[in-house]
Amino acid sequence: MKEYRLHRGKARDMLRRLRAKGYRPRLIWMTPEEYLSRTMGVANVVAPPNPASLGRSRLLDVAKYDRVKRAFAEGKPLPPLYLNTKVMLDAFTPKHDGRHRAYIALQSGVRRIPVVVV
Repeated sequence: MKEYRLHRGKARDMLRRLRAKGYRPRLIWMTPEEYLSRTMGVANVVAPPNPASLGRSRLLDVAKYDRVKRAFAEGKPLPPLYLNTKVMLDAFTPKHDGRHRAYIALQSGVRRIPVVVV
């Protein structure tokens, strides 16, 4: 079972920047499935895209996916994911960052991922 290696310095910086903007952010740990269901809908979590078909998918950028997967495999610390429920991109999707990391964590069997929630 792999663990998500949190880059603590980037987490502190993110929390500090958000506080300076007037938000009250929290760093919480959630399952990759929970994060993805909040950002992309349940259907995409139940059947995440096959890495071989990512180029045809609009869900993920292949080059970014490969970079993050390589960093994850090398055990490099990664920044926390981000979920801002105060700013909506559309009627159903909150502002977010971290889908690639969440999918890789899900496919790697990681149980919990760090998410900064506003």
